[in-house]
Amino acid sequence: MTLLRSALVRLALFAGLWWVLIEGNLSYGFYAVVAVPAAVALSLVLAPPRPSPWGGLPRRAWAGITLAGWVVQRALMGGTDVARRAVHPTRGGRTDPQVVTVPIRLTGTARAFALGTFNLMPGTLVQGTHDDDAVVHVLDPAFNAGQNWADLEDRVAAVVGQELGSGR
Repeated sequence: MTLLRSALVRLALFAGLWWVLIEGNLSYGFYAVVAVPAAVALSLVLAPPRPSPWGGLPRRAWAGITLAGWVVQRALMGGTDVARRAVHPTRGGRTDPQVVTVPIRLTGTARAFALGTFNLMPGTLVQGTHDDDAVVHVLDPAFNAGQNWADLEDRVAAVVGQELGSGR
């Protein structure tokens, strides 16, 4: 049933897109008879439907909102701390740059999103990945990159509906 439902939704979307593109001119309707089903078939091959595409959507949407708030909060707190260290190096706190390795549990685009988002956290910079580990440069080990990374992964996994292993 998922395949049929997905095909019907895509058919409606592609037909609507076709209507917009031809600006309602019915003289191009014949082409839609060929182009729209072909686009639907190609989309089903390239992006097959998942078993429950709307499963847990409200929960995942709320997880996305809380993820955004968490990232903004961490960026503001970390940015303030880094600025304080830069302006007042003696009173603001020490810097002890180090490179740490953190395990990556996410997969696919969720992994890429989390790695990019982690770069937004002041005092951290993902230098690269090696297998299932991320190599992270930290301004100070007190930033606790491992725990911050694990928290970010948990939040991203909640948004995308991905189950994480216990690779902490």
